[in-house]
Amino acid sequence: MAKIKPKALLAQSKLKKGPTQVGVSKIITYVVLGVLVVSSVYYAYQYWQNKGPAVAAEGVVGN
Repeated sequence: MAKIKPKALLAQSKLKKGPTQVGVSKIITYVVLGVLVVSSVYYAYQYWQNKGPAVAAEGVVGN
């Protein structure tokens, strides 16, 4: 293994690293996951909205 000279190591450590590039596949993955989360929350909300009054009406006995 080659040894790095102290000056070269110091110069290398001072280099600023730029932001990493985000790949298209990563963007698509996050968008799909976001859509799944939002849709599951939406459909759960719709389910509980539709279920609420029906369950309350079943518990009430008519005159």
